[in-house]
Amino acid sequence: MSAQEEVDFVIREFARYRSREDIIRALCIRNACHWEEAACFVHQVESEYHHKIQGRKRPLLVMVGCALSATGLLLATTVVYITLSGRIFYWYGVPYLGNLLELVMSLAMIAGGAAGIWKALVE
Repeated sequence: MSAQEEVDFVIREFARYRSREDIIRALCIRNACHWEEAACFVHQVESEYHHKIQGRKRPLLVMVGCALSATGLLLATTVVYITLSGRIFYWYGVPYLGNLLELVMSLAMIAGGAAGIWKALVE
């Protein structure tokens, strides 16, 4: 196989979240080469094509960030609705503390999802 095909293989496998050892093992089997040689090649590809590898991982990160933000938004909406309707989540005997903690957790989920989306798109 050509060197470019091997580079594309390594990039594709890293984008699929395969471990470095599995990629090296696959290269050793495909090319009948020594472990050290394949490990050096994988390290070289990983350092030279870091941005391309991260770019292939972006769609998954954006989907996870969107799902986290949407879940946080749904949870926040539910907590606000429950609180305004007069129902109380008790937390160690303190009224509305459970509601407040649930709201803070949902806002943290929204912020975390938004930060993940931002990092995936800006990076």
